[in-house]
Amino acid sequence: MPEVVVIPKDKLAAIKSWTTSDKYTAPERAVMAATDELIGRNMIEDQTFAELKRHLSDELIVELFYVITTYRMHGMMLRALHLEFDNDTTARMQEVPAPAAKA
Repeated sequence: MPEVVVIPKDKLAAIKSWTTSDKYTAPERAVMAATDELIGRNMIEDQTFAELKRHLSDELIVELFYVITTYRMHGMMLRALHLEFDNDTTARMQEVPAPAAKA
């Protein structure tokens, strides 16, 4: 059974200000910096990558990048298909009826 990760509410509330918050450890900061860079600029700065290497194995870095880029791809597909969840989209979404059963 997978391990459940519990993130304290004060830590979640500080995500937007992670660069100045004292709620995060050095490894968490390295992950957040890499995430921001990869999402914002499609690359990781050498200094950020070196910081990741201080805290994570090569395998974990690959997994981290895989998760970040998969999340980004998912968002791009949702936008391309006009399925954004930014606003109340229930008015735009319609149930597609299942095909009629063949006799």
